Amino acid sequence: MKNKVYTIDCGKNSATIYDGALVKTVSREELLSLPSSLEGGSTLIGEYSHFGCPRRELSLSQPFTEQELLVWYRDLKKNNVQLKLFPQQSTPRACVYTFGYEVDEKGNRKIKKSDETDPIAIFNLVRDFPNTSLMNPPRSFAEDKLREEGNFWKSQTNAILNEARTSYQNKGFEDANTAWLNENLDVIAAQLSPTTKSVFGLDKVYKVGKLKGELKRTQMRVPQLYSVLSLMRTHQGELRKRELTSALPGWKFIKRYVLCMSPCHFKGGVGRSNLYWHGLRFWVIARAKENDQLNLKGKNRGEFSKEEDAAYLKYRAQYCAAIKELFVTFKIMLEK
Repeated sequence: MKNKVYTIDCGKNSATIYDGALVKTVSREELLSLPSSLEGGSTLIGEYSHFGCPRRELSLSQPFTEQELLVWYRDLKKNNVQLKLFPQQSTPRACVYTFGYEVDEKGNRKIKKSDETDPIAIFNLVRDFPNTSLMNPPRSFAEDKLREEGNFWKSQTNAILNEARTSYQNKGFEDANTAWLNENLDVIAAQLSPTTKSVFGLDKVYKVGKLKGELKRTQMRVPQLYSVLSLMRTHQGELRKRELTSALPGWKFIKRYVLCMSPCHFKGGVGRSNLYWHGLRFWVIARAKENDQLNLKGKNRGEFSKEEDAAYLKYRAQYCAAIKELFVTFKIMLEK
């Protein structure tokens, strides 16, 4: 951080700002006047959920309305103050990195998090991990048709996956999508890279016996495979075509609006949960242990060393590339 950097956080009736040395509490009015009170060339960092989203009727965490935010952005730019938005999902990581855990009387670990400590934690994380993804402020808050369609697609995907989960619990995923996966598994696997096969459990074959050379279907990651297929196909086997294009969705649409594969995202739905929470973390932990002799199991990312964090980022990128590869493979097959 060569130029002056400030981090800010919001409370109920005030905000806190940290300059690398002191935490100062400011009023809402002082927050609005920051563009004229900060040095030109400085950088201001705040959570996306606070400073990248306008206050709505039921919102409690956003200090500004749409118009106030847009004027604030304009004034910051006019006074040569750069605003960067920090992904709120990374704040717990920042808190653990700076303060570690607190332990309650029952021995449970708790993250130290408050309006006073969050700016310090964010400051330290961005300083020590300068590659942390930060977002520029939005140009407008108009709800565009792409985002609306993405939200609808996500809700429909949630419904498909919830229905599949019920089927699995009752009768073992006996629906059209599962049948399609089983019928085409060898064809699918033959088109994938070794890394993508590993991600989705399509890299294991029988070495002896009658099934020698055949895929071990018991090893395939059904929830993850099914989640990617559900982005383009209902559980009855019907193709899902976009209203705006009358075609199957493309990767850019799915990545941004449905799976929400960006740092400053809100809820990504059941599909993202299946792929990330129930898939990515286990695969990354296994690769780091196998290839780098690093133990990431049970750790908050804020506890990672720089070596561990570099390994995590490397394998996360490979996992995300595998999702794309499988999606594109499925799309080509379905279009044929």
